Amino acid sequence: MIIHKKIYIFPLTINKSHYNKYVYHFAQALNKKYDVINLKRKKNIGIFDLLICFRAKTFIFNWTENLNTLKYGKLQVLFYLIFVSILKLSRKNIIWIFHNKQPHDGKSRLSRLLMRYNAYISNTIITHAKEGVEHLIASYQVSPDHIIYLPHPVYPEPVIVKKEKKYDIIIWGNIEKYKRILDFLHYWIKTGKSQQYKLLVCGKCNDKLYSQTIEQLTNDNIIYQNEYLSENELNSLISESKIILFTYNSESVLSSGALIYSLPFRNIIIGPAIGAFKDLANQGLIHTYNDMDEILNIIETTEHDSNTMLAIDNYLKLNTWDEFIKHIECRKL
Repeated sequence: MIIHKKIYIFPLTINKSHYNKYVYHFAQALNKKYDVINLKRKKNIGIFDLLICFRAKTFIFNWTENLNTLKYGKLQVLFYLIFVSILKLSRKNIIWIFHNKQPHDGKSRLSRLLMRYNAYISNTIITHAKEGVEHLIASYQVSPDHIIYLPHPVYPEPVIVKKEKKYDIIIWGNIEKYKRILDFLHYWIKTGKSQQYKLLVCGKCNDKLYSQTIEQLTNDNIIYQNEYLSENELNSLISESKIILFTYNSESVLSSGALIYSLPFRNIIIGPAIGAFKDLANQGLIHTYNDMDEILNIIETTEHDSNTMLAIDNYLKLNTWDEFIKHIECRKL
């Protein structure tokens, strides 16, 4: 009888309609060779799930620096600090996925505490950006021996839909302030280019005032869809667009699931010269900018070539979820 090593991964919320694709695919790939003990749990109780899952050998944590922003946040933080310390004393294997330099909604005393705690307590830290390695060493004095850089794995959901190109540019994903969409729209209108190019901004915005401000800037060439998009709807809208644009703020971002989701469409992709965006630009997959004037220059002068297509195809082939697990397991699981 083969006994598989037991692994716990947080947060795994597949019982909700809009579950996190990153953790879901991570858990599914792990479960092919290991026993992800909370994969099939129907009821999720957040970080308190740890009470039931102590028997796991390896614990993998994502975005725990945001615990203080959740319901009963301070209680969740206290529980996490105590329980993970017990895991460490019990010689459990603790892995932290270092997604962002700080929470997107800004630093707080508790988030800073959690970031430092995670950096200190983890046996291994995985980051999807080379800048993440540099930041961990410089800001938290983490030994390079405890850090693994692995590119973000590719999602299987993107499907190219054969449609006419309807939009010149698409900005997609949850509409949040840290993405600087409003700043870009003010700039875009000021340049007069909103009369020349058709721009689609689409995704759910939960900030009513912010959404209303974006709505006020729309015109015949700036279209805004404030709604949650299904995979089919998203795939269709991206397929109808020539250029995918990310306008993120450099203060927090390291890696981006939306960036990786966009790659299989083989559109021109433009993003800030930070984190994983910079890594992919160095591989010839996407284009990056340092200021908004550079965005305009890229839009007006860039065309895809065979080398870009080849680089994208190579990335998609090498960075599957199964390959991601292979790289981790040979070193730290």
